[in-house]
Amino acid sequence: MVSTVVVASAGSGKTTHLIDQAAHVKAGRVLITTYTNENVDNIRDCVVARFGYVPENIDIESWYSTLLRHGVRPYQNLLSNVGVTQTIAFIQVPQALRFVPKADVNRYFFTRNGDIYRDRVSDFVCLVDDKTGGKLIQRLEAIYSHILIDELQDMAGSDLDLLERLFKSKITMVAVADPRQGTYTTNNSIKHKKAARSGIVTWLSAMEKAGLITQEERAESWRCNQVICDFADALYPHLPRTTSRNATRTPHDGVFHISAADVPSYVAEFNPVVLRWNKNSDTLGLPATNFGVVKGRSFDRVLIFPTEPMRKYIKEPNPEMSLDRAKFYVAVTRARYSVAFVV
Repeated sequence: MVSTVVVASAGSGKTTHLIDQAAHVKAGRVLITTYTNENVDNIRDCVVARFGYVPENIDIESWYSTLLRHGVRPYQNLLSNVGVTQTIAFIQVPQALRFVPKADVNRYFFTRNGDIYRDRVSDFVCLVDDKTGGKLIQRLEAIYSHILIDELQDMAGSDLDLLERLFKSKITMVAVADPRQGTYTTNNSIKHKKAARSGIVTWLSAMEKAGLITQEERAESWRCNQVICDFADALYPHLPRTTSRNATRTPHDGVFHISAADVPSYVAEFNPVVLRWNKNSDTLGLPATNFGVVKGRSFDRVLIFPTEPMRKYIKEPNPEMSLDRAKFYVAVTRARYSVAFVV
């Protein structure tokens, strides 16, 4: 069965597409999975908004919860004697263990407490599948008729090897991705390093060439107006241009620069959602949300306190300059009507 990956820009309805796919499944079980807990919560909210509840044939959980529940715990005692792993160790593999052979399963994959290293979870799951003659994938086939993946661009390292196995399985796989929004990565493994974040397009092309997936492109936004789309697209000039499907017009549309002195009056008049880089950003005392946690959300207007590299870009746009383009893109594309930068 050929899997489908929708590569689309911000505001194109990627999550809605997955929920539409889940709604059509009447006789099977569906897993909807994504990397971050924030996005899990967003998906659950969207499902509840659609159905009024989470249907009993739909599971919604994070990628690592899926790996632990279906890939690590049921099989780990076949390969190790660390007991039942409770959680992921979100730390770097200690330097002293970098060259431990994989055959030394306990030390290679697990901490002394029996937690499994983040960068090696999917590697372990693939090893389990190999050692059991494919029983892990067969188990998933027996549980789920459909697996739907949101924010595929966040997947990295051996996660891509596991995804390839799932693409080859009997499970109907549907995934959505925006290479511009690679704000996170599931692990820091050097494996498939060139496919990380925006590089996912190269890996997807290889999967399509191998006949494992078909790709659909959706270069449109139902959220952002055209001025916002154009500003955001300029950050990724090598990717398809986005066409706005937002036909609503207001007296204050577009992208604006304001001074710090004008912030109080601007906030009083337009009531924007305030976005910042992190908790250390100076937002002039205004309550704000970090760029990284608003992915998937929509607001009428945003007021952005940019980092210094972002300020330089705003004044002299150059997509080759050093800045976190993905988080910048996410922040800008949350807005339907207006984006204002405090410069």
